[in-house]
Amino acid sequence: MKLNFILFLSSTRAGKSYTGNGSWGERVGKLVKDRVVAAGHNVSVWDPRVLKFPLLEQPVQMIPDKSTIPQWIIDRQTEIQEADGFLTCVGEYNAAIPPALVNMIDHFPPAAFRHRPCGKFTF
Repeated sequence: MKLNFILFLSSTRAGKSYTGNGSWGERVGKLVKDRVVAAGHNVSVWDPRVLKFPLLEQPVQMIPDKSTIPQWIIDRQTEIQEADGFLTCVGEYNAAIPPALVNMIDHFPPAAFRHRPCGKFTF
């Protein structure tokens, strides 16, 4: 059975790391994606450097007039609803969760992620 996963990347750092080309986030994220795809599943990568979520002002569930929700948010919310599970690639960020990751996830209601498996890959 082919499953659909969303892989959340958290790092906004770009360029070379001290151990080679690409940031740790890019390298670990690619490894995770490649392994999941090799196992026969689908992976949608949510990279904060690519998706450029605006700074959260109001989460989707708190917007009174749903007709004002941008289409790109509706598309992402549909993708969350259709996902079989979630993967996060998280680097330590000053002893906290990376702000770019929190900003992406906080656009959507907590219930959107419930009752599905989650995996966390740290570096």
